[in-house]
Amino acid sequence: MQKLGRVEDHGYRCGRNKPIDGRVRMIVPVPLALLGQWPLDKAACAAFWDSKMTIIPLILSGGSGTRLWPLSRESKPKQFLSFDGGPTLLQRTIARATGPNLDPVPIIVGAYGNHDLVRHDLKRMGRRADILLEPCRRNSAPAITVGCLHALSRDPNALVLVLASDHYIDDVGLFQSGLDEATAAAQAGYLITFGIAPREPSTAYGYILAGEAVGHGTVRKITRFVEKPDRSTAERYVDDGYLWNSGNFLFSAAAFLAEIETLAPAIPQAMRKALMPAQAGPSTWLLNAEAFGQSPAISVDVCVMEKTARAAVLPVRYDWSDIGSWPAIWQASVRDGGGNSAIGDGHLEDCRNTFVHSEGRLTVVSGVCDLAVITTPDAVLVSNLKAPDGLKSAFERLIAQGRTEAVRGLAESYPWGGADSLANGPGYCVERLTLSPGAMIRIRRASLMALKGQLLTGSLAFDSGRLADLGSFSIDDHAVHTLNNDGDLDAVFLLIGSGDGRPRDAIEDATIQGCL
Repeated sequence: MQKLGRVEDHGYRCGRNKPIDGRVRMIVPVPLALLGQWPLDKAACAAFWDSKMTIIPLILSGGSGTRLWPLSRESKPKQFLSFDGGPTLLQRTIARATGPNLDPVPIIVGAYGNHDLVRHDLKRMGRRADILLEPCRRNSAPAITVGCLHALSRDPNALVLVLASDHYIDDVGLFQSGLDEATAAAQAGYLITFGIAPREPSTAYGYILAGEAVGHGTVRKITRFVEKPDRSTAERYVDDGYLWNSGNFLFSAAAFLAEIETLAPAIPQAMRKALMPAQAGPSTWLLNAEAFGQSPAISVDVCVMEKTARAAVLPVRYDWSDIGSWPAIWQASVRDGGGNSAIGDGHLEDCRNTFVHSEGRLTVVSGVCDLAVITTPDAVLVSNLKAPDGLKSAFERLIAQGRTEAVRGLAESYPWGGADSLANGPGYCVERLTLSPGAMIRIRRASLMALKGQLLTGSLAFDSGRLADLGSFSIDDHAVHTLNNDGDLDAVFLLIGSGDGRPRDAIEDATIQGCL
Protein backbone atom coordinates (compact mmCIF):
# COMPACT_ATOMS: atom_id res chain seq x y z
CA MET A 1 0.00 0.00 0.00
CA GLN A 2 1.21 3.50 -0.76
CA LYS A 3 2.40 5.71 2.04
CA LEU A 4 -0.09 8.43 2.89
CA GLY A 5 0.74 12.07 3.54
CA ARG A 6 2.46 13.69 6.45
CA VAL A 7 2.25 17.17 7.93
CA GLU A 8 5.75 17.89 9.15
CA ASP A 9 6.98 18.96 12.55
CA HIS A 10 3.85 18.21 14.55
CA GLY A 11 4.49 14.64 15.74
CA TYR A 12 1.70 12.89 13.87
CA ARG A 13 1.03 11.16 10.60
CA CYS A 14 -2.23 10.58 8.84
CA GLY A 15 -3.42 6.99 8.97
CA ARG A 16 -6.11 5.18 7.00
CA ASN A 17 -9.70 4.47 7.74
CA LYS A 18 -12.72 3.49 5.70
CA PRO A 19 -12.71 4.73 2.09
CA ILE A 20 -14.76 7.86 1.39
CA ASP A 21 -16.48 8.12 -1.98
CA GLY A 22 -14.58 5.08 -3.24
CA ARG A 23 -11.15 6.52 -2.50
CA VAL A 24 -8.70 5.74 0.27
CA ARG A 25 -8.53 8.93 2.28
CA MET A 26 -6.37 10.24 5.10
CA ILE A 27 -8.82 10.16 7.96
CA VAL A 28 -7.34 9.58 11.39
CA PRO A 29 -4.27 11.37 12.76
CA VAL A 30 -2.39 8.41 14.23
CA PRO A 31 0.02 8.82 17.17
CA LEU A 32 3.54 7.79 16.29
CA ALA A 33 3.48 5.26 19.12
CA LEU A 34 0.82 3.26 17.22
CA LEU A 35 2.12 3.83 13.70
CA GLY A 36 3.87 0.47 13.53
CA GLN A 37 0.63 -1.41 14.14
CA TRP A 38 -1.03 -2.08 10.76
CA PRO A 39 -3.83 -2.79 10.48
CA LEU A 40 -4.47 -0.45 13.39
CA ASP A 41 -5.74 -1.93 16.63
CA LYS A 42 -9.09 -0.18 17.11
CA ALA A 43 -9.12 -0.71 20.87
CA ALA A 44 -5.62 0.76 21.21
CA CYS A 45 -6.58 3.79 19.11
CA ALA A 46 -9.77 4.32 21.11
CA ALA A 47 -7.90 4.10 24.39
CA PHE A 48 -5.29 6.54 23.12
CA TRP A 49 -7.86 9.12 22.02
CA ASP A 50 -9.89 8.75 25.21
CA SER A 51 -6.80 9.48 27.31
CA LYS A 52 -5.08 12.11 25.14
CA MET A 53 -7.72 14.02 23.18
CA THR A 54 -8.43 17.61 24.16
CA ILE A 55 -10.83 20.03 22.54
CA ILE A 56 -9.33 23.50 22.23
CA PRO A 57 -11.83 26.29 21.51
CA LEU A 58 -10.66 28.38 18.55
CA ILE A 59 -12.61 31.64 18.56
CA LEU A 60 -12.62 33.86 15.48
CA SER A 61 -12.86 37.50 16.52
CA GLY A 62 -11.71 39.42 13.46
CA GLY A 63 -15.07 40.69 12.14
CA SER A 64 -15.85 44.39 11.80
CA GLY A 65 -19.60 44.16 12.40
CA THR A 66 -20.48 47.19 10.27
CA ARG A 67 -24.00 45.86 9.55
CA LEU A 68 -24.90 46.84 13.13
CA TRP A 69 -23.79 50.46 12.89
CA PRO A 70 -23.98 52.76 14.81
CA LEU A 71 -23.71 50.46 17.84
CA SER A 72 -20.96 48.37 16.22
CA ARG A 73 -18.02 50.22 14.67
CA GLU A 74 -14.53 49.40 13.53
CA SER A 75 -13.12 50.63 16.84
CA LYS A 76 -15.56 48.36 18.75
CA PRO A 77 -17.10 45.59 16.60
CA LYS A 78 -20.23 43.72 17.64
CA GLN A 79 -18.43 40.83 19.36
CA PHE A 80 -17.39 43.31 22.06
CA LEU A 81 -20.92 44.60 22.60
CA SER A 82 -23.75 43.59 24.89
CA PHE A 83 -27.23 43.90 23.46
CA ASP A 84 -29.07 43.26 26.73
CA GLY A 85 -26.86 44.75 29.42
CA GLY A 86 -25.21 41.40 30.18
CA PRO A 87 -21.95 39.85 28.94
CA THR A 88 -20.60 40.76 25.51
CA LEU A 89 -21.02 38.35 22.61
CA LEU A 90 -17.35 37.36 22.92
CA GLN A 91 -17.75 36.69 26.63
CA ARG A 92 -20.84 34.58 25.96
CA THR A 93 -18.90 32.59 23.35
CA ILE A 94 -16.04 31.94 25.78
CA ALA A 95 -18.51 30.87 28.47
CA ARG A 96 -20.34 28.59 26.02
CA ALA A 97 -17.04 26.89 25.16
CA THR A 98 -16.33 26.07 28.81
CA GLY A 99 -16.86 22.55 30.09
CA PRO A 100 -15.22 19.37 31.37
CA ASN A 101 -14.08 18.25 27.89
CA LEU A 102 -12.88 21.66 26.75
CA ASP A 103 -9.45 23.20 27.26
CA PRO A 104 -9.88 26.16 29.67
CA VAL A 105 -7.46 28.31 27.63
CA PRO A 106 -9.05 29.09 24.26
CA ILE A 107 -7.23 30.40 21.21
CA ILE A 108 -8.61 33.74 20.01
CA VAL A 109 -7.71 34.98 16.53
CA GLY A 110 -8.54 38.64 16.07
CA ALA A 111 -7.53 41.96 14.60
CA TYR A 112 -4.46 43.69 15.98
CA GLY A 113 -6.45 46.88 16.54
CA ASN A 114 -8.89 45.08 18.85
CA HIS A 115 -6.30 43.53 21.15
CA ASP A 116 -7.25 45.84 24.04
CA LEU A 117 -10.92 44.88 23.71
CA VAL A 118 -10.13 41.16 23.84
CA ARG A 119 -7.98 41.65 26.93
CA HIS A 120 -10.69 43.78 28.53
CA ASP A 121 -13.33 41.05 28.10
CA LEU A 122 -10.96 38.34 29.36
CA LYS A 123 -9.99 40.38 32.42
CA ARG A 124 -13.63 40.91 33.40
CA MET A 125 -14.19 37.15 33.16
CA GLY A 126 -11.01 36.27 35.03
CA ARG A 127 -9.96 34.12 32.07
CA ARG A 128 -6.80 33.46 30.10
CA ALA A 129 -6.43 32.88 26.37
CA ASP A 130 -3.80 32.58 23.67
CA ILE A 131 -4.35 35.59 21.41
CA LEU A 132 -3.17 35.56 17.77
CA LEU A 133 -3.28 39.06 16.29
CA GLU A 134 -3.94 39.46 12.56
CA PRO A 135 -2.18 42.43 10.93
CA CYS A 136 -4.85 42.53 8.21
CA ARG A 137 -8.08 40.73 7.30
CA ARG A 138 -7.75 37.58 5.21
CA ASN A 139 -11.12 35.90 5.93
CA SER A 140 -11.75 32.69 7.84
CA ALA A 141 -9.55 30.07 6.08
CA PRO A 142 -6.21 31.69 7.05
CA ALA A 143 -7.50 32.48 10.56
CA ILE A 144 -8.54 28.87 11.18
CA THR A 145 -5.30 27.57 9.68
CA VAL A 146 -3.07 29.67 11.91
CA GLY A 147 -5.24 28.73 14.88
CA CYS A 148 -4.86 25.02 14.09
CA LEU A 149 -1.09 25.36 13.77
CA HIS A 150 -0.98 26.99 17.17
CA ALA A 151 -3.28 24.33 18.63
CA LEU A 152 -0.92 21.60 17.42
CA SER A 153 1.98 23.36 19.13
CA ARG A 154 0.05 22.94 22.37
CA ASP A 155 -1.25 19.42 21.73
CA PRO A 156 -0.42 17.38 18.61
CA ASN A 157 -3.64 15.38 19.07
CA ALA A 158 -6.00 18.30 19.64
CA LEU A 159 -9.49 18.69 18.32
CA VAL A 160 -10.43 22.32 17.70
CA LEU A 161 -13.88 23.77 18.21
CA VAL A 162 -14.07 26.69 15.78
CA LEU A 163 -16.55 29.31 16.95
CA ALA A 164 -17.50 32.72 15.62
CA SER A 165 -17.17 35.21 18.46
CA ASP A 166 -20.37 37.08 17.64
CA HIS A 167 -23.12 34.44 17.32
CA TYR A 168 -26.19 33.87 19.47
CA ILE A 169 -27.20 30.42 20.78
CA ASP A 170 -30.18 30.19 23.09
CA ASP A 171 -29.49 26.86 24.86
CA VAL A 172 -25.93 26.20 26.07
CA GLY A 173 -26.92 22.73 27.30
CA LEU A 174 -28.10 21.66 23.84
CA PHE A 175 -24.98 23.21 22.31
CA GLN A 176 -22.68 21.19 24.54
CA SER A 177 -24.64 17.94 24.10
CA GLY A 178 -24.31 18.41 20.33
CA LEU A 179 -20.60 18.88 20.83
CA ASP A 180 -20.40 15.57 22.67
CA GLU A 181 -22.21 13.85 19.80
CA ALA A 182 -19.89 15.33 17.16
CA THR A 183 -16.66 14.45 18.96
CA ALA A 184 -16.48 10.82 17.84
CA ALA A 185 -16.95 11.80 14.19
CA ALA A 186 -14.26 14.47 14.52
CA GLN A 187 -11.91 11.89 16.02
CA ALA A 188 -12.58 9.74 12.96
CA GLY A 189 -11.28 12.55 10.74
CA TYR A 190 -14.48 14.26 9.62
CA LEU A 191 -14.70 18.04 9.42
CA ILE A 192 -17.95 18.71 11.25
CA THR A 193 -20.15 21.76 10.85
CA PHE A 194 -23.26 22.38 12.92
CA GLY A 195 -26.38 22.61 10.76
CA ILE A 196 -29.37 24.76 11.71
CA ALA A 197 -32.98 24.04 10.69
CA PRO A 198 -33.98 27.16 8.69
CA ARG A 199 -36.61 29.48 10.16
CA GLU A 200 -37.14 31.13 6.79
CA PRO A 201 -35.69 31.11 3.25
CA SER A 202 -32.91 33.54 4.13
CA THR A 203 -30.36 34.65 1.54
CA ALA A 204 -27.87 35.59 4.28
CA TYR A 205 -26.61 32.06 5.00
CA GLY A 206 -25.00 29.14 3.22
CA TYR A 207 -27.06 25.94 2.83
CA ILE A 208 -26.14 22.30 3.43
CA LEU A 209 -27.76 19.14 2.09
CA ALA A 210 -27.14 16.24 4.46
CA GLY A 211 -26.61 12.74 3.09
CA GLU A 212 -25.97 9.34 4.64
CA ALA A 213 -25.01 8.80 8.27
CA VAL A 214 -21.31 8.42 9.05
CA GLY A 215 -21.88 5.96 11.90
CA HIS A 216 -21.45 8.43 14.76
CA GLY A 217 -24.77 9.52 16.24
CA THR A 218 -26.78 11.78 13.95
CA VAL A 219 -23.73 13.15 12.11
CA ARG A 220 -24.23 12.85 8.34
CA LYS A 221 -22.05 13.39 5.32
CA ILE A 222 -22.54 16.62 3.40
CA THR A 223 -23.62 15.92 -0.16
CA ARG A 224 -23.95 19.55 -1.17
CA PHE A 225 -22.55 22.77 0.28
CA VAL A 226 -23.90 25.97 -1.29
CA GLU A 227 -23.00 29.58 -0.57
CA LYS A 228 -25.69 32.24 -0.09
CA PRO A 229 -28.41 31.65 -2.73
CA ASP A 230 -31.01 33.99 -4.18
CA ARG A 231 -34.52 34.12 -2.68
CA SER A 232 -36.23 31.63 -4.95
CA THR A 233 -33.39 29.12 -4.58
CA ALA A 234 -33.46 29.55 -0.81
CA GLU A 235 -37.19 28.80 -0.79
CA ARG A 236 -36.55 25.59 -2.70
CA TYR A 237 -33.74 24.59 -0.36
CA VAL A 238 -35.98 25.04 2.69
CA ASP A 239 -38.65 22.85 1.06
CA ASP A 240 -36.03 20.21 0.24
CA GLY A 241 -34.77 19.96 3.83
CA TYR A 242 -31.48 21.82 3.52
CA LEU A 243 -29.82 23.16 6.67
CA TRP A 244 -28.23 26.51 7.33
CA ASN A 245 -24.46 26.47 7.73
CA SER A 246 -23.76 27.96 11.16
CA GLY A 247 -20.09 28.66 10.42
CA ASN A 248 -19.03 26.79 13.57
CA PHE A 249 -16.94 23.61 13.26
CA LEU A 250 -15.35 20.75 15.13
CA PHE A 251 -12.45 18.77 13.72
CA SER A 252 -8.99 17.45 14.38
CA ALA A 253 -6.44 20.20 13.85
CA ALA A 254 -4.23 17.66 12.10
CA ALA A 255 -7.03 16.50 9.79
CA PHE A 256 -7.93 20.07 8.82
CA LEU A 257 -4.31 20.96 8.08
CA ALA A 258 -3.83 17.80 6.03
CA GLU A 259 -6.86 18.79 3.94
CA ILE A 260 -5.95 22.44 3.41
CA GLU A 261 -2.40 21.40 2.51
CA THR A 262 -3.96 19.64 -0.46
CA LEU A 263 -6.68 22.13 -1.39
CA ALA A 264 -4.89 25.45 -0.76
CA PRO A 265 -1.22 24.92 0.14
CA ALA A 266 -0.41 28.65 -0.10
CA ILE A 267 -2.45 29.29 3.06
CA PRO A 268 -0.63 26.98 5.51
CA GLN A 269 2.68 27.95 3.91
CA ALA A 270 1.99 31.64 4.64
CA MET A 271 0.61 30.95 8.12
CA ARG A 272 3.67 28.96 9.21
CA LYS A 273 5.85 31.92 8.23
CA ALA A 274 3.49 34.32 9.97
CA LEU A 275 3.96 32.44 13.24
CA MET A 276 7.78 32.51 13.23
CA PRO A 277 8.69 34.44 15.31
CA ALA A 278 5.49 36.07 16.46
CA GLN A 279 5.28 36.18 20.26
CA ALA A 280 4.72 39.78 21.34
CA GLY A 281 3.94 39.31 25.02
CA PRO A 282 2.46 36.86 27.52
CA SER A 283 0.01 34.62 25.66
CA THR A 284 0.02 37.04 22.71
CA TRP A 285 1.34 36.48 19.17
CA LEU A 286 1.53 39.30 16.62
CA LEU A 287 1.55 37.56 13.26
CA ASN A 288 4.13 38.67 10.71
CA ALA A 289 2.44 41.20 8.44
CA GLU A 290 4.38 40.40 5.27
CA ALA A 291 3.88 36.64 5.55
CA PHE A 292 0.24 36.94 6.62
CA GLY A 293 -0.51 39.26 3.71
CA GLN A 294 0.79 36.65 1.23
CA SER A 295 -2.09 34.31 2.07
CA PRO A 296 -5.12 34.22 -0.22
CA ALA A 297 -8.14 35.95 1.33
CA ILE A 298 -10.83 33.28 1.25
CA SER A 299 -13.49 31.77 3.50
CA VAL A 300 -13.12 28.26 4.90
CA ASP A 301 -16.45 27.34 3.31
CA VAL A 302 -15.24 28.09 -0.22
CA CYS A 303 -11.67 26.94 0.35
CA VAL A 304 -12.28 23.65 2.16
CA MET A 305 -15.84 22.71 3.07
CA GLU A 306 -17.27 22.89 -0.46
CA LYS A 307 -14.46 20.68 -1.81
CA THR A 308 -13.46 18.18 0.85
CA ALA A 309 -14.75 14.62 0.99
CA ARG A 310 -14.47 14.77 4.77
CA ALA A 311 -17.26 17.32 5.26
CA ALA A 312 -20.04 16.25 7.61
CA VAL A 313 -22.85 17.98 9.45
CA LEU A 314 -24.51 17.56 12.82
CA PRO A 315 -28.12 18.81 12.67
CA VAL A 316 -28.74 20.69 15.94
CA ARG A 317 -31.92 21.67 17.75
CA TYR A 318 -30.95 24.94 19.43
CA ASP A 319 -31.93 28.37 18.20
CA TRP A 320 -29.02 30.14 16.49
CA SER A 321 -28.35 33.49 14.87
CA ASP A 322 -25.24 35.16 13.52
CA ILE A 323 -26.57 38.49 14.85
CA GLY A 324 -25.67 39.92 11.47
CA SER A 325 -28.31 42.64 11.11
CA TRP A 326 -30.81 44.68 13.10
CA PRO A 327 -33.64 42.34 12.04
CA ALA A 328 -31.60 39.45 13.52
CA ILE A 329 -31.16 41.37 16.79
CA TRP A 330 -34.90 42.07 16.87
CA GLN A 331 -35.73 38.41 16.26
CA ALA A 332 -33.39 37.31 19.08
CA SER A 333 -34.79 39.85 21.55
CA VAL A 334 -37.67 39.50 24.01
CA ARG A 335 -40.77 41.03 22.36
CA ASP A 336 -44.20 42.03 23.59
CA GLY A 337 -47.49 40.95 22.08
CA GLY A 338 -47.14 43.51 19.31
CA GLY A 339 -43.71 42.29 18.32
CA ASN A 340 -41.96 45.28 19.91
CA SER A 341 -38.69 45.28 21.82
CA ALA A 342 -36.89 48.09 23.64
CA ILE A 343 -33.38 47.97 25.11
CA GLY A 344 -32.14 50.86 27.18
CA ASP A 345 -34.22 54.01 27.73
CA GLY A 346 -36.66 53.34 24.89
CA HIS A 347 -40.44 53.80 24.96
CA LEU A 348 -42.87 52.65 22.27
CA GLU A 349 -46.47 53.78 21.82
CA ASP A 350 -48.92 52.26 19.33
CA CYS A 351 -46.15 50.43 17.44
CA ARG A 352 -45.88 47.02 15.82
CA ASN A 353 -42.77 44.94 15.10
CA THR A 354 -40.48 47.77 16.13
CA PHE A 355 -37.08 47.59 17.81
CA VAL A 356 -35.50 50.38 19.85
CA HIS A 357 -31.99 50.33 21.29
CA SER A 358 -30.99 53.44 23.19
CA GLU A 359 -27.50 54.12 24.48
CA GLY A 360 -28.21 56.59 27.25
CA ARG A 361 -30.73 59.01 25.81
CA LEU A 362 -34.54 58.88 26.12
CA THR A 363 -35.90 57.57 22.82
CA VAL A 364 -39.67 57.67 22.19
CA VAL A 365 -41.18 56.02 19.11
CA SER A 366 -44.88 56.33 18.31
CA GLY A 367 -47.28 55.04 15.65
CA VAL A 368 -44.83 53.14 13.45
CA CYS A 369 -44.22 49.53 12.39
CA ASP A 370 -41.29 47.44 11.14
CA LEU A 371 -38.63 49.92 12.22
CA ALA A 372 -35.29 49.69 13.98
CA VAL A 373 -34.43 52.88 15.89
CA ILE A 374 -30.89 52.94 17.28
CA THR A 375 -29.61 55.93 19.24
CA THR A 376 -26.06 56.52 20.49
CA PRO A 377 -24.46 59.70 21.87
CA ASP A 378 -23.21 60.73 18.43
CA ALA A 379 -25.48 59.02 15.86
CA VAL A 380 -29.07 57.91 15.27
CA LEU A 381 -30.21 55.21 12.86
CA VAL A 382 -33.79 54.70 11.68
CA SER A 383 -34.05 51.66 9.40
CA ASN A 384 -36.77 49.48 7.88
CA LEU A 385 -36.57 46.01 9.43
CA LYS A 386 -37.90 44.54 6.20
CA ALA A 387 -35.24 46.23 4.06
CA PRO A 388 -31.98 46.19 6.06
CA ASP A 389 -29.70 46.20 3.01
CA GLY A 390 -30.03 49.98 2.67
CA LEU A 391 -27.78 50.42 5.68
CA LYS A 392 -24.80 49.07 3.73
CA SER A 393 -24.95 51.77 1.05
CA ALA A 394 -25.57 54.49 3.65
CA PHE A 395 -22.58 53.31 5.66
CA GLU A 396 -20.37 53.25 2.56
CA ARG A 397 -21.31 56.87 1.86
CA LEU A 398 -20.30 57.85 5.40
CA ILE A 399 -16.92 56.21 4.87
CA ALA A 400 -16.48 58.00 1.53
CA GLN A 401 -17.30 61.32 3.24
CA GLY A 402 -14.63 60.67 5.88
CA ARG A 403 -17.08 60.76 8.79
CA THR A 404 -15.30 59.63 11.94
CA GLU A 405 -18.65 58.50 13.36
CA ALA A 406 -18.59 55.66 10.85
CA VAL A 407 -15.57 54.01 12.48
CA ARG A 408 -15.30 55.38 16.01
CA GLY A 409 -17.74 56.27 18.76
CA LEU A 410 -17.43 58.78 21.56
CA ALA A 411 -16.98 56.07 24.22
CA GLU A 412 -14.40 53.30 24.04
CA SER A 413 -13.31 50.51 26.40
CA TYR A 414 -9.71 49.63 27.27
CA PRO A 415 -8.10 47.02 29.54
CA TRP A 416 -7.45 49.77 32.08
CA GLY A 417 -11.03 51.10 32.00
CA GLY A 418 -12.73 53.39 29.52
CA ALA A 419 -13.01 56.89 28.07
CA ASP A 420 -15.76 58.94 26.52
CA SER A 421 -15.74 62.40 24.97
CA LEU A 422 -17.91 65.01 26.65
CA ALA A 423 -17.11 68.14 24.65
CA ASN A 424 -14.71 69.30 22.00
CA GLY A 425 -14.12 72.36 19.89
CA PRO A 426 -11.35 74.43 18.35
CA GLY A 427 -8.32 73.98 20.57
CA TYR A 428 -9.88 71.92 23.39
CA CYS A 429 -11.32 68.52 24.25
CA VAL A 430 -12.93 67.26 27.48
CA GLU A 431 -13.07 63.54 28.25
CA ARG A 432 -14.27 61.45 31.16
CA LEU A 433 -11.92 58.56 31.96
CA THR A 434 -12.55 55.55 34.19
CA LEU A 435 -9.55 53.78 35.71
CA SER A 436 -10.33 50.29 36.99
CA PRO A 437 -9.13 49.07 40.41
CA GLY A 438 -5.50 47.95 40.17
CA ALA A 439 -4.87 49.81 36.91
CA MET A 440 -2.06 52.29 36.36
CA ILE A 441 -1.54 54.42 33.25
CA ARG A 442 1.49 56.39 32.14
CA ILE A 443 0.69 59.62 30.39
CA ARG A 444 2.67 62.30 28.54
CA ARG A 445 1.26 65.52 27.10
CA ALA A 446 2.40 64.54 23.55
CA SER A 447 1.07 66.96 20.94
CA LEU A 448 -1.43 68.58 23.29
CA MET A 449 -0.54 71.99 24.62
CA ALA A 450 -1.42 70.94 28.18
CA LEU A 451 -3.50 68.49 30.19
CA LYS A 452 -5.48 69.12 33.33
CA GLY A 453 -7.35 66.47 35.31
CA GLN A 454 -9.91 66.47 38.11
CA LEU A 455 -10.95 63.46 40.18
CA LEU A 456 -14.71 62.96 40.40
CA THR A 457 -15.10 59.68 42.33
CA GLY A 458 -12.87 56.95 43.70
CA SER A 459 -9.23 56.89 44.74
CA LEU A 460 -6.37 58.08 42.55
CA ALA A 461 -2.65 58.63 43.02
CA PHE A 462 -0.82 61.08 40.75
CA ASP A 463 2.90 60.33 40.61
CA SER A 464 3.95 60.06 44.29
CA GLY A 465 1.04 62.04 45.73
CA ARG A 466 -2.61 61.25 46.36
CA LEU A 467 -5.59 63.21 45.08
CA ALA A 468 -8.28 64.17 47.57
CA ASP A 469 -11.96 64.28 46.60
CA LEU A 470 -12.34 66.61 43.62
CA GLY A 471 -8.56 67.01 43.63
CA SER A 472 -6.86 68.13 40.44
CA PHE A 473 -3.56 67.68 38.65
CA SER A 474 -1.80 69.30 35.71
CA ILE A 475 0.59 68.05 33.04
CA ASP A 476 2.34 70.91 31.31
CA ASP A 477 5.81 69.44 30.84
CA HIS A 478 7.11 66.64 28.63
CA ALA A 479 7.78 64.13 31.41
CA VAL A 480 5.93 60.83 31.81
CA HIS A 481 3.49 60.88 34.70
CA THR A 482 1.61 58.02 36.37
CA LEU A 483 -2.02 57.75 37.45
CA ASN A 484 -2.67 54.78 39.71
CA ASN A 485 -5.96 53.45 41.05
CA ASP A 486 -4.89 51.48 44.11
CA GLY A 487 -8.40 51.46 45.57
CA ASP A 488 -11.24 48.96 45.37
CA LEU A 489 -13.61 51.04 43.22
CA ASP A 490 -13.44 52.65 39.79
CA ALA A 491 -11.72 56.03 39.74
CA VAL A 492 -13.56 58.48 37.49
CA PHE A 493 -11.88 61.73 36.48
CA LEU A 494 -12.07 64.46 33.88
CA LEU A 495 -9.13 65.00 31.55
CA ILE A 496 -9.09 68.32 29.72
CA GLY A 497 -6.72 68.93 26.83
CA SER A 498 -5.86 72.22 25.16
CA GLY A 499 -4.59 71.88 21.62
CA ASP A 500 -5.27 69.27 18.97
CA GLY A 501 -6.14 65.62 19.61
CA ARG A 502 -7.90 63.59 22.29
CA PRO A 503 -6.58 63.54 25.88
CA ARG A 504 -6.78 59.72 25.99
CA ASP A 505 -4.27 59.56 23.12
CA ALA A 506 -1.64 60.93 25.52
CA ILE A 507 -1.68 57.62 27.41
CA GLU A 508 1.52 55.80 26.48
CA ASP A 509 0.94 52.45 28.18
CA ALA A 510 -0.78 50.80 31.11
CA THR A 511 -0.28 48.17 33.78
CA ILE A 512 -3.26 46.21 35.02
CA GLN A 513 -2.83 44.34 38.27
CA GLY A 514 -3.93 40.73 37.89
CA CYS A 515 -4.39 41.04 34.10
CA LEU A 516 -4.49 37.54 32.65
